[in-house]
Parts: sequence; C-alpha cells; structure tokens
Amino acid sequence: MPTLTLTEVQQAALRSLMTIDAVREPMLPPPETLRLIGALVPCDAMGIAVVADDGTCAEEVVLPPSWTAMLLDDEVSGAVPLGVVHRGRHRDEADACGALEGVADGLAVGFPLGVDAVGQLWFDRTHQEFTDDDVARLELITPLLQRLMGARATPLLPGTLTVQEQRVLLLVADGMSNAEIAARLFVSVCTVRKHLENAYRKLGVHNRMAAVVALEGGPSGRHEPDPRIPKFA
Repeated sequence: MPTLTLTEVQQAALRSLMTIDAVREPMLPPPETLRLIGALVPCDAMGIAVVADDGTCAEEVVLPPSWTAMLLDDEVSGAVPLGVVHRGRHRDEADACGALEGVADGLAVGFPLGVDAVGQLWFDRTHQEFTDDDVARLELITPLLQRLMGARATPLLPGTLTVQEQRVLLLVADGMSNAEIAARLFVSVCTVRKHLENAYRKLGVHNRMAAVVALEGGPSGRHEPDPRIPKFA
C-alpha cells in the first residue's frame, strides 16, 4: 500500500481537528471546522448534512454559502451511502454527479448518527477530478468526522488496546519513529512493529496516521490513555 504523505498545512489541519470537541446535537460543525477539513481534501465547494431516516434533510452547512449545485433537497431520494464514495467513479453516483452543472467530480462520505439519521460530508470540484490520494485522506479523517458528529468512531474502542499498544500509539502521535519509540520503551524495533500491527488490526486501520486518528477520535472525544501508562518527560 503506498505511503500517504501530508503537507505541513495538512498536518496542521489534522492536528487542529483532533483537538475539536464533538458537536452537541443538533448543531453541525461550524464553517471553521469545515475549512480545516477542506485543507485536507482541497475542493471548490463542500458541505455537511444530517439526513433523517425518512429522507428529510434536517440540517446542512455549505461552503461557499452561495454554492447551489450540490445542495440537498428537502427530501433525499434513496438511502445515503455509508463510507467514502468517489462519486465520479461510483456506478450508482456517476450519472447524478455528471448531471450537476459546473461539477467535474465529487467525493462524499456517509456515516450513521444513532439509529435514525445519517451524516454526509461532500466535496465538489469544478475542473479537476479527485485523486486516489484525496480519497485516502478522506478515509484517514473519517473517524474524526464521526466523532465530531457524535457517531461511533471505530469497530473496536481504543480501550481494547493493551497498555503497551496505547503507549506506542501515543509516542507515534508525538512524531516518533519506530526506532525512537524502541529506545524510549527499551524494546526492539521488531516489538514496536508488532504492537503497531496489533493496534492496526484492533482499530480497523492500515497505517500509523490512521491509527493515531482512530485513537484520538474515539466516540467520547479525545481518548484518555490508560492511567497505568507512565507520563514520560
């Protein structure tokens, strides 16, 4: 799997997103939060909506506010797809995306909000298609988006991680390499890799950045590490 790299601006946006508290129902994330997301997935327009199980669009925030090509109607036809969808390449979405005047390509991610609503975040570009890297970055921040909207972030909660797995991920979040983590914890690099592999499996992710996002973006907000983990200076 290719390594996903983030620019300095994207890294700063990701760090800022990790520190934002979950939204209190029924409010949507404010435009400032959407702009941070837009730094990670560059686009010409974006929005986020809450769709009730009867297809009614309960709330929506759009940037720029004047954008109308992708505004949801009062009632949505069909179920909102869950997960990340590259609309220009999706067999069920490509025709609808192509029919939008002034839109060259679109991305969307849907996630459940309790038992009676779905959240959807969408991105439009007017001239360029979204790349595989754009899709990968959206998949990376999906756990954070779920937390911000109050949804369950990962298949397994961070509490299922062992103390050592949590400790390794916290050091990864501090920007340490595997070798630096091994030296800090007085273990081998192979042991660090094994802890990371176990954490990836438990969190349902495939790389260190996604694991940190999943750890930080638990359903109750910023994850509190196990109290048995010593606070290193």
